[in-house]
Amino acid sequence: MSRFLNRTFAQNFDPGRPLLLIAGAETGVIVRGTGKGGRNSEFAMRAAPLLAGTPGVLLVAGTDGTDGSTSNAGAIVDGMTFAKGEAMGLDYSAMLRNNDSGSWCDALGCSLATGHTGVNLADVIMLARG
Repeated sequence: MSRFLNRTFAQNFDPGRPLLLIAGAETGVIVRGTGKGGRNSEFAMRAAPLLAGTPGVLLVAGTDGTDGSTSNAGAIVDGMTFAKGEAMGLDYSAMLRNNDSGSWCDALGCSLATGHTGVNLADVIMLARG
């Protein structure tokens, strides 16, 4: 995931040009902890430090409206999300190790809740830089 974002920004890095990337995929996560979260919220959480200080915004969500052990579909993070978590005293590394991305996103207000949609097409990834 970090290679994907780094490559996308590197190949399209022109601060004066907007960027919009839309992808459909099934993201994955290796569960080692006991936290609350899912594949999409963890993707967003892992992307947050990569977006830090940039004008980028990332949305990652399941079209079915569910994401792992949460009631959310995913999350939306931007260039200020990571710093906000640091300022709030959230332990990013510990929460990530515990697969607690859902709690991290909820605390930051970046969780995306849609309710169950009845459609399971794919996970949607949208990356924008303005």
